Amino acid sequence: MREFLKLITTLSSLIFLLSVSQCEQLQRFQKDKPPPLYYDQADDEKNEDLEAEVAELTNQFRNLPSSTDINRHIEEQLTPTYDPCTHQHCNEDTNDTLAAQGARRMLATYYQSCKALEKVITPTTPPLQGITSATKIGNRRNPRGGKLRQITNQSALVRSHVILGPLSNDKNYPKAPLCRDMTKTPPVYGYGSRLSHNRQNNSINLFTSGDGVITPPAAVASDCSTFISSALATAGLRIRKGGPAFQDLTTDNFNTYARRADSCIKHAEFEGNSSLKPGDMVNIARNHIIMIDTIGPDPMGIEKHAKARTCASLRVSDFNFTYIHSGALKNSYGPSRVHISTHRGGTMFNNMMLNAQAMCRRIVAGDQAKVSSRQLNANGNFGILRHQSNDPACKMSARVKLVGEECTDECFK
Repeated sequence: MREFLKLITTLSSLIFLLSVSQCEQLQRFQKDKPPPLYYDQADDEKNEDLEAEVAELTNQFRNLPSSTDINRHIEEQLTPTYDPCTHQHCNEDTNDTLAAQGARRMLATYYQSCKALEKVITPTTPPLQGITSATKIGNRRNPRGGKLRQITNQSALVRSHVILGPLSNDKNYPKAPLCRDMTKTPPVYGYGSRLSHNRQNNSINLFTSGDGVITPPAAVASDCSTFISSALATAGLRIRKGGPAFQDLTTDNFNTYARRADSCIKHAEFEGNSSLKPGDMVNIARNHIIMIDTIGPDPMGIEKHAKARTCASLRVSDFNFTYIHSGALKNSYGPSRVHISTHRGGTMFNNMMLNAQAMCRRIVAGDQAKVSSRQLNANGNFGILRHQSNDPACKMSARVKLVGEECTDECFK
């Protein structure tokens, strides 16, 4: 056992040094060359588990782990995975916030079933089967610059899918005549697959594949930012006061709009233990954006650690919420609900952790005053954004409809 621990310590040291080197390279890259307009989220997700484990073992890359730390870490890894969906927060109500309801309408319409709202991706959810992603498939490349996706085995994809699998065995699916059978055209993640607004009938058609997916076989797709842009539009929410019904923003645009005087999107305000809310959007410019769906009593772990005065120990594992997005998670799932426990870290959630730690320190210092979340994190590419839906100028008289939404109208009565 002693030799095993020595080996683990040596490996941890090497990983630590490598991580520091990579960090320095990244900083130089960011200074010398701007990142591409779109970013393939899958590249970040492949490394987030390793990054989170090393960060935890090394106190955020400050120290080498002791043998005690390594022993505790090994024991934790051998402990059975906690399933968050035994708790109520996987299916609790969103308090009918308009933005979150828009994301839910997107999800239900994509799968043509209210049951899509009941399924949550957790740590135990296996990755999709029957789909491939690569920078080049055959002689084709993604014109947006990222990876292409293509379904290679539709039956395997459907069987492995947390939503489509059960629907394929449901004799009442799809409900005729209003509903489509999405097991025949599965929704997946499409890098650079954008949605568009039909102004004549004020609608958005979700049933397109876009630039990010090769068809046939049949599939529909969207990327992360067009999904969130559409969710706001179908909730009847404008992005800019007096602006058009639909604005198709990129993750870079979302942060830019948060700084505009006429914007309906602002950095979320925290006050005391009140932090994350359903409908909040968490955004990393040129990386990924999600929308918060449901929250637990202490969604960012701030209250727990402020009471214990252990703000520096607050981690992503303290978070308790679900979110909706279209992302590359679990091998290109695309439109889905996800419990935060699925993630151990990663760029987005490590930045959220920094926000939570900063707010925790303010509370411990006796400052419960309202503060913009932007002041809690120096990373200008990161934002926890909130739609100003209480402002009449930020709401439409008639929301944008989704093609095929009549199939799931009953979900929202």
